[in-house]
Amino acid sequence: MKPATWRLPLTLYTTLALALVLMLLPMPEWAEPWRPHWLALALSYWALALPERCGLAHAWILGLCLDTLQDRLLGHSAFVLTLLAWLVLHEHRRLRMYSFMHQSLLLGIALAVIPLVTGWLRGLTGHPPHVYNTLPAAFSTLLLWPLAFIVLRDLRRRASR
Repeated sequence: MKPATWRLPLTLYTTLALALVLMLLPMPEWAEPWRPHWLALALSYWALALPERCGLAHAWILGLCLDTLQDRLLGHSAFVLTLLAWLVLHEHRRLRMYSFMHQSLLLGIALAVIPLVTGWLRGLTGHPPHVYNTLPAAFSTLLLWPLAFIVLRDLRRRASR
């Protein structure tokens, strides 16, 4: 087997697993509202870069893992991540044609909506929605998209050699 044939899937699954771990790491109480959605960042990149290898099934399974590990309502994060993956997969050809800044803005807005949808879904389950508490997470996720894109693109290029 050529090195490039196993390195790229290994890189993809390693970065998704690392993003899942980053979602679970404890943070100080004051910084918790600012926690970016690392899994959404990584999943968006891979769905944009390799739509044939990372799709809705990955989003659903990772979302179920996140729900289980965070002791949330099962399917909560799975729904949100699958919706995000569908959006990126549906528009990936168009997004690839945009400039990096335009791409960052559009995907950053889509990523920023994730905490808002999560807060809304939380409100449907009988808990207070905490929409205002999700705005810092939305903002930090939006700001981290360009950095995540550059780092993951570099990792993908190295793995493809």
